[in-house]
Amino acid sequence: FYKDSGYESFYLANLLHLHCKSVTKKMNAANAAVSTANGRLTTVATDLLNGFGQLLMLNQTPRLTTGVQRAGKVRAEKRVAYAKASNLFYSVNQGAVSACMLAVLGLTGYLYLQGKVPLGVFSTSESLAGAIFSSVMGMTENLAERKTVQPLLDKYQAVPITDDTAGQPVAPLRQALTLDRVDFRYPDANRSTLAAVSYAFRAGGHYAITGPSGIGKSTLLKLIDGSLTPINGQISFDGLPLTAIAPRSLHEQIAVVDQQPLLFNTTLRDNLLLGQQATTSQITAVLAQVGLSAFVASLPEGLATKVDFASTNLSGGQRQRVAIARALLANRSVLLLDEATASLDPASAAAIDELVLNLPLTVISVTHHLTAATAKRLDGILTLDAPPA
Repeated sequence: FYKDSGYESFYLANLLHLHCKSVTKKMNAANAAVSTANGRLTTVATDLLNGFGQLLMLNQTPRLTTGVQRAGKVRAEKRVAYAKASNLFYSVNQGAVSACMLAVLGLTGYLYLQGKVPLGVFSTSESLAGAIFSSVMGMTENLAERKTVQPLLDKYQAVPITDDTAGQPVAPLRQALTLDRVDFRYPDANRSTLAAVSYAFRAGGHYAITGPSGIGKSTLLKLIDGSLTPINGQISFDGLPLTAIAPRSLHEQIAVVDQQPLLFNTTLRDNLLLGQQATTSQITAVLAQVGLSAFVASLPEGLATKVDFASTNLSGGQRQRVAIARALLANRSVLLLDEATASLDPASAAAIDELVLNLPLTVISVTHHLTAATAKRLDGILTLDAPPA
């Protein structure tokens, strides 16, 4: 009996191993797909959050939700596929184990009826019941695992939406963007960052904001684009206080390009448009205007070329030109540049300066490195001084 049982157990064990091995490959492939989807979701989320400022100024914050949801949906689909493969594996495994246990029980019962084994041997089959119940428990755990898939999407809550249309609409800047004794202090700061700043940026003019590092130049740009609000004084857009303008309408008139403009891990075309509509001829004209025609033409996939994460396949100057082209295609009337050439080599910086000086927009540039040649061609320079203690 023991010899026969040993052979039977050996054969059943091998059959079980081969049967489960065939299912394991599918589960491993599904698990690899989940890992890839996890990485993509992390990249998309990081990419979009890094570009929050750009998306805000372009009224494209819904991309935060849709981008993560799209990548999350793919991840969920891969996760469901893995759960199904995992369920199949464990179900086959547990089912096969149960079948093997029943086979042993049947053989033992047959041998007992034939008088070849004592009743005590047959009674030990009771232990098989516990094993069968453990198998059922395993399948129940697998069903519970499948139910954990949906919360993967549920935890990605929609970006809180405020009424960015409340207020008055504005048309493209026609007169001036003015600062009237503007004060600003960051919460918990010991002193004001800006105090009593007054200036007028005339429509169509090109201006520079200069001053020592930390004096508040970038803060002033954030006040102009509406990201921050003065604690005293007023900023007006064609005579209308920014506080009275609908944020969405203000964003439709102002574009911001900083030292490291954020380009998303999508195609070059998508980075240029970001949800805006433009014809091929319009895109072609703007590419020529910003000096990107030859570069795009040299790419095997042209505008369909995918920008790498962190824009590693573009130079600093190319990133700046793409960001400026984005502002032109979006038809903004005011362009704010925050140290846009600080990280470029002298030749690239000079090329970007020349490009900016010829733009048919109101341009306000924050800079630490204003050359004498560029200063002569500007319509005005606002030099910030440290506010009184």
